[in-house]
Amino acid sequence: SEDGEVLCVKNIAELEALSGQQVTDLHKHLIDPVTFEKNGKTYTRIPEVLDCWFEAGSMPYAQMHYPFENEAKFQQNFPAEFIAEGLDQTRGWFYTLIVLSTALFDKPAFKNVIVNGLVLAEDGKKMSKRLKNYPEPEIIFNKYGADALRFYLMNSSVVKAEPLRFSEKGVEEVIKSVILPLWNSYSFFVTYATIDGWEPKTSEATPWKPVHKLDRWILSELQLLLKKVTEEMDAYELQKAAAPMAQFIEGLTNWYIRRSRRRFWKSENDTDKNEAYTTLYTVLTTLSQIIAPFMPALAESMYQNLTGKESVHLSDWPIVNESQIDQALSEEFKLTQTIVALGHRVRSAHNIKVRQPLQKVQIGLPEKVNQTQLETEVIAEELNVKTVEILKDASEVAEIQITPNARVLGPKYGKEVQAIIQMSKAGDAYLLEDGRASIGVYKLEKEEFEMGFKGKEGYDVASGEGIVVALDTQLTEELKKEGIARELVRLIQDLRKEANYKVDDRIQVGIWGENFFKENETQKLGIVRKSLQKFEQYIKNETLAYSLVEGRPHLHDKDKAIEIEGEKVHIYVKKT
Repeated sequence: SEDGEVLCVKNIAELEALSGQQVTDLHKHLIDPVTFEKNGKTYTRIPEVLDCWFEAGSMPYAQMHYPFENEAKFQQNFPAEFIAEGLDQTRGWFYTLIVLSTALFDKPAFKNVIVNGLVLAEDGKKMSKRLKNYPEPEIIFNKYGADALRFYLMNSSVVKAEPLRFSEKGVEEVIKSVILPLWNSYSFFVTYATIDGWEPKTSEATPWKPVHKLDRWILSELQLLLKKVTEEMDAYELQKAAAPMAQFIEGLTNWYIRRSRRRFWKSENDTDKNEAYTTLYTVLTTLSQIIAPFMPALAESMYQNLTGKESVHLSDWPIVNESQIDQALSEEFKLTQTIVALGHRVRSAHNIKVRQPLQKVQIGLPEKVNQTQLETEVIAEELNVKTVEILKDASEVAEIQITPNARVLGPKYGKEVQAIIQMSKAGDAYLLEDGRASIGVYKLEKEEFEMGFKGKEGYDVASGEGIVVALDTQLTEELKKEGIARELVRLIQDLRKEANYKVDDRIQVGIWGENFFKENETQKLGIVRKSLQKFEQYIKNETLAYSLVEGRPHLHDKDKAIEIEGEKVHIYVKKT
């Protein structure tokens, strides 16, 4: 009113009753002309306009028409368990939710909030239709699938309110390192289970204790993954929940399945083979439930086909089975995998393929490591070496290398940091008994330097986590012949795939090359022919070859010409 009295009209019906006018639109330009008389005073709308975000902030109450109805339902659901919005809502929706709920109820409107950061173009600029500095979402969906984009975002800093420079290569990497490996694992299981007519004994993946160490390990890792994801999801830490999924899939495909393949391949359906199937079935069905919030389409396809149930999204979240968790076994496998990774690093540095056998690996371990944990047979297989030697002291093959951490030392020593680095490079550095490092006249704390190992002359070394691995990279003719045999197996397997043979199809193989036959006494047989002579049965066993002939067959399905150790070789395959 003109004298400053304010009436709060609670709804349209009351406004219509007071004004005697029909109100159909509450927008400012239509509501301003509406006035009414009361107690001899004329009332008009106040000139101020309330921030529209206060309407959004009223959402918890307005959506239920509270306090006019649904009081019990409102009380049961307020405050919300969590809300999710972008960082730009800090002064918008987040603010008004807090202000109104505090004013009305003296508590926040939500218990948890997931805040996403801004998604920027790859160059760090804001995405712009004018600049066209981002790929169209439809193109990303059609090229990589929605699951790949979803996991890429969920496994990034953008779900922690931090900005993300969107990279199409990042989405592509999810396909390569997560989705395809998982799908290949699923396809592997389905293929061999179908061939063997294997079916799960129950419709559910029931827990049990298998005999084989690999089975126990992957089931332990599965439960550790489930435990970790559950904890992080309960804490609304989406990236911390997503990251271990990729790590688990790597272990499943590149360790468990690769090292278990022969258990599925063997012809007899014994207890070991059945336990391998049951283990992989359990892992895949449970994993499909774990990844469902992150890769819903892939999870649905796997779960429906494996279980015959309606939907993974209608299943209960799995409960952690603590009895299957074996921390000691996990540590044992981690140690073995670390040693293998270091050995592969040495091979890579010398461009020696894993298929090429080597004579020896020498391993130096930290004092705290129990040597009985070492699976030397597995290490020998994985690194493709004849012998494994555990060193009493890593100094037999390597010397300690102390590297000062300039970033940490800078604030403490200033310009003296460069002198410390030079003294370290000159070899004036050693470890003290208390774990610190002595470099010249300086004593560095543990966090002020990094310790590694450098191979002594004549040793090819890699180190990490206090472990030193030295490989004998010298190749004898016998080792070369075995390496050639393994290379031939790979090439024949590639031809099998190109010819679309089934995994259990038997084949005939023909191999022809230079220097296969001596034309005179002075000519020497080529190394490829020598390899065939020694490893013929091995090649036949690995490729399901019924026969292997040295020559050019008249009929064949596929062939390939390649060069091995400087010799031209032609390989032929035909299904029998």
